[in-house]
Amino acid sequence: MIQMLEPAPVPDSVTGRCSFAVLVVILTGQFMTVLDGSILNVAIASIRSDLDTGGAALQLIVAGYVIAYAVLLVGGARLGDRFTQRRTFIAGLAVFTLASLSFGLAWNAESLIVFRFGQGVGAAAMAPQVMTLIQRTFAAAARARALSIYAAIVSGGLLAGQILGGLIVDADLGGTGWRGS
Repeated sequence: MIQMLEPAPVPDSVTGRCSFAVLVVILTGQFMTVLDGSILNVAIASIRSDLDTGGAALQLIVAGYVIAYAVLLVGGARLGDRFTQRRTFIAGLAVFTLASLSFGLAWNAESLIVFRFGQGVGAAAMAPQVMTLIQRTFAAAARARALSIYAAIVSGGLLAGQILGGLIVDADLGGTGWRGS
């Protein structure tokens, strides 16, 4: 038997300045999840040469994020219903950030795979909360504007991932190469 959970309560009134701050925070998280899905594709050749990694491991490094994200996305939404969207977003952001830092410090292909899966887990907890928080925070015309900005952020993240991935690898700041991506 499936138990239906009641949505978490949201304050009745949110000031304009506060709602803008909420939008900036949640859309920054959304941008990071989309960016991370595409930025690595550009750096994969550099990872192969730096870590002497084979094809199967490279495929798991790239796909690990998407697999974890896709499998856990519905569960992430349910966590938001159960523990509030705010808490779940923050927890997902923390997991995503720690996994991203660990990815940059990874020492071999196996650790890269694990950390990419970790990024996907964090993204799956974070991403479903964004749309719910927009729906609950904004009304009428403000909601339409927020959703338009959301669409622009998602599109921009896909494009920025390809561009930034190339710039980061080419810049090789401090000899870090792909690790900055």
